[in-house]
Amino acid sequence: STVQINLLTPEQVYAAYHNDSDLHSQTQPVGPTLYFEDHSHMPRYYDMISGSLYSDYLLAMWLNSKSADKDPVSFTKFLITHEIENVHGIIENVDGIGTRSFIDQPSMWYLIGTQDLQDLATAMTAIPLFHQNQDFAMIKDNHRGLLLGGQRKPLGMPEKVIGMYVLLADDSMAGYHTSDTWEPLLYPYQQTGANLLFFTFINPESMEVPVSFKKLAATRGKNTEGAVPADTRIIFAIGGEAYSKHPNPWDWLTTRAKAEAMAVKVAHWRADYSIDGIDLDIEAGAGSNKIAGPNMVHFIRKLKSFHPDLIVSQPTYGFPQIQAEIDVINASWKPDGTSNGVVDSIGIMWYVGTESLTKYVKNFAEATSQWEGFPIKVDVPKSDILLGCKGSASSGTISELAHASVSQDLLGLMVWFCSVQKGPVYGADDCSGIKDCMGGYVDAMKYFRDQTR
Repeated sequence: STVQINLLTPEQVYAAYHNDSDLHSQTQPVGPTLYFEDHSHMPRYYDMISGSLYSDYLLAMWLNSKSADKDPVSFTKFLITHEIENVHGIIENVDGIGTRSFIDQPSMWYLIGTQDLQDLATAMTAIPLFHQNQDFAMIKDNHRGLLLGGQRKPLGMPEKVIGMYVLLADDSMAGYHTSDTWEPLLYPYQQTGANLLFFTFINPESMEVPVSFKKLAATRGKNTEGAVPADTRIIFAIGGEAYSKHPNPWDWLTTRAKAEAMAVKVAHWRADYSIDGIDLDIEAGAGSNKIAGPNMVHFIRKLKSFHPDLIVSQPTYGFPQIQAEIDVINASWKPDGTSNGVVDSIGIMWYVGTESLTKYVKNFAEATSQWEGFPIKVDVPKSDILLGCKGSASSGTISELAHASVSQDLLGLMVWFCSVQKGPVYGADDCSGIKDCMGGYVDAMKYFRDQTR
C-alpha cells in the first residue's frame, strides 16, 4: 500500500532520543541520503557518499556510552566513525535497548523516502527492500541498490594487488562439492601476503554459492584463527578450466535474456555474502562459443547497473585466443584505453617465471600496435593488468614481478594457486607449504603497502 513519505532529518532522530531540544545535531549527512524505517518503525538513514549508517541503534549506543560529551559534535563524530562494515551484525545488548542485528530480517526493511531523489520519493511505496525472491530491477533506481538491510560497504580494487586463487570447491572432488560442509581456514601467510582472494570455483551450471565460500566469507574481520582480514577483498571466481569443458555451453550465456536474468541472481551475492566482486574465468570450451562473449557482456552490464562499484575481473590467456575473453576485453575499453565500465581488470593466465610480464603484457597494453588482425582491438591500461604468477614461484620471481608492477604501473600479481587449511589441492603449483614462496608473498605485500602509503 502507498504510504506517506517521511523524510527524517538527523535532528528529528536525535530529538526522538533526547529531550533537550538544544542538543540537536547540526551536521547533515553529505548526501544524497536514504531515509527509511525498519519493521519496528525505528528511523534509520544511510549516507551514500560516506557509506555511513546512521540509526537509532547507533544513537542509543552513543547516549549510553561512558563519554561525558553528549553534544552535537561528539554525536557527529560518533556517527561518521561507524561504517557499514563495523555496524554489520552488531548484536550487543546496550543498557536495556535489547539485542538486535541489522540483518536478522533483511526482508522486513522498508524504504520510506529519499533526499535529492525527489522523483523517486514522490512515488515511493513501502516495499520489502531486499528479499530472497525479489527482482533487483524493483529497486535498481534506489541509487545503486546500496541500502540492503545493513549491507557492508564494498572496498573497491586496491591500488596494488596480490590476488590469490584459494581453492574451496570442486564438484569433481569428494568432500569439496558445492553443498559439502567443511571449515576452510586461511594460512597466516595468506592473511598477510595477499589483499585480494579469488574464492575458487563456482560451478557455472548451477551458479550456486558453495557452502565453503559462505563460511570463509563470514569470517572476514573476525579475530579468529584462519579468518579473512577486514581489508582483504573477496572475489567469487566462476568457472575455471574444468568447468569450461563441462558444462559447455554455459546455459546462461546462450541468450541475452538468460544472461541478464543471471545478473539479477548474482547481484544478490554482494548483500548476501558481502563480496567485493566476481571473476569470470571462462576458458576453452564454453569460452570458444561465439555467442558466449556478447552475452557475457550483457551479463556484466546488467550486473553493473545494480552495482557499478562491484569489481569484475577477466582472466585471459597470455596470447588472446578464447573468443569470450576477447569479446569482453574489447567491450571493456576504447582503443585509447578509456574504460567503458564493463570489467575492471584483466589477469594474464601464464605462470612460467616472469613471462607474463616479459612476453605477454604487450598483447594487451599495446594491442593496437600489434599486427593487422590482432584479436585485441583496445589498449588496456597497465594499471588494470594483473601479472600471472605461479603459486610455487620462488621469492625472487615474486619480488621481480612485484617491483615491475610498481615501476611499470601494473596492477599487481594474480597467483595460481594457493590451498587453504584442510582444503583441496591441484598438482604441484601450490603456494602453501613452501617456506620460500610463502615468505615471498608476505614480503611483496609489505613492499606494495610501503609504496602506496
